[in-house]
Amino acid sequence: MAPLAFAAGESCGHPSHDDAGNPTDPSAAAIDSRTPRCARTDESGSVRTTYESMLNRDPISQITFLRHFTDTRNLPLIRRLGGLYSRAKLKEIGATDVFFGGNQWSLDADEMFGLDGYVHLCFRGNHPMEHIATVEGRIQQSVFLYVEASILWEGGVLYTPGVSNKSGMPTFTIEEARQMIDYEVLYTRTDWADPAIQARLQAAEKAEILVPDYVPMKYLEKHFPNG
Repeated sequence: MAPLAFAAGESCGHPSHDDAGNPTDPSAAAIDSRTPRCARTDESGSVRTTYESMLNRDPISQITFLRHFTDTRNLPLIRRLGGLYSRAKLKEIGATDVFFGGNQWSLDADEMFGLDGYVHLCFRGNHPMEHIATVEGRIQQSVFLYVEASILWEGGVLYTPGVSNKSGMPTFTIEEARQMIDYEVLYTRTDWADPAIQARLQAAEKAEILVPDYVPMKYLEKHFPNG
């Protein structure tokens, strides 16, 4: 992803939970009551909730929030504009006071593939492009914004199973993505010390949701940073 600097959800021991197993962020809290704790059992010891039975329901309902990383210097502009705009839309409206996270190669690749017309979202508060943008100084102080998952049902939203501007990366509709997203590693308690699980997690963290043009503030308001 070219991290549009503003306008770009465990092992028994996930970072989204404290040592007591309590959720430490809104997305974890929202899913905690309906995801298995390494297998929940009733008093008789029989399994009450399993990952397989959860998938018999709509699997995409496990997503309660998506994330978008940006420089904190962009927060006043996001508030002023009333949402997250794609880089193409920002150019169209003449916004110049924007701090982008992508390097020039990434921005050019987005434009070449038509991805500058989308706001880029990810599934967790961790993304390799955010780390690179921070280390290289394009982002001074990073924040991952929460975006309500109902944005998925807006028209034209797409999914990519990896960094979207990588050459040859396919795009899929949300209906197509329904059975492709790795819900287990994202939203249930798996052993992150297992190399195979860690590889799946890293792949899931690179996946993107692409929203055409604009994410309205109503999808951000609930957990938008103060100030």
